[in-house]
Amino acid sequence: MSQMSLFDVSPTKKAPEWTEFPFLVVDTETTGLDHKKNRVIEIAWVLFQKREFISGEGRLCSIEEPLPPEITRLTGINSSMLKGQPEFSEHIDDFLKACSQAKFLVAYNTKFDRAFIESEFQRVGASLPDIPWVDPCIYIREIDRYKRGKKLGQAAKRWGVQLDDAHRAMADAKATGELLVKLMPHLKVNSLDELVKLEKEWREEQDRQYEAYRERRY
Repeated sequence: MSQMSLFDVSPTKKAPEWTEFPFLVVDTETTGLDHKKNRVIEIAWVLFQKREFISGEGRLCSIEEPLPPEITRLTGINSSMLKGQPEFSEHIDDFLKACSQAKFLVAYNTKFDRAFIESEFQRVGASLPDIPWVDPCIYIREIDRYKRGKKLGQAAKRWGVQLDDAHRAMADAKATGELLVKLMPHLKVNSLDELVKLEKEWREEQDRQYEAYRERRY
């Protein structure tokens, strides 16, 4: 798909240093798909270090608006579960403490979760830390491009990652971290900067191919 290939690097090359870095996986459940008007109702963050799960937190967030029934059907979260819970803003300090332990943040389909978290931060005048984000979805689209199913649940099953409670933030975050660990041997780069550059190349190529597909179809 791009000039940089997964198979150009000798298998005798040393293990990439970035794989030893601690990273924080983030997942959110929301009231809809539009980060400008919808809200986060659950956030989870999971710390991995040396490719191992270390700890995790899952937090429900109260909202002032009614919870759409379709979100309850998807996630199992209902309005009574949110009643009396802290607002998102009250979780920010704990989330930032967790971020301070990581070299990079991870989310499956980063654009979605990052946009919602940034919107919640902006509501209270806060900012996310300036560290890289990594998106295993981009790697799945590249490595598994000839295989059907690129959603987290589909990719997890294909790669032997357990995901028992899909569409709950903690379960999705932990599965995303474990999936990234499974993908590490296939990402032949040495540094975090190289990984971010490779992801950018793949994302841009995938976007180009998607736009070409749309033009052919419509």
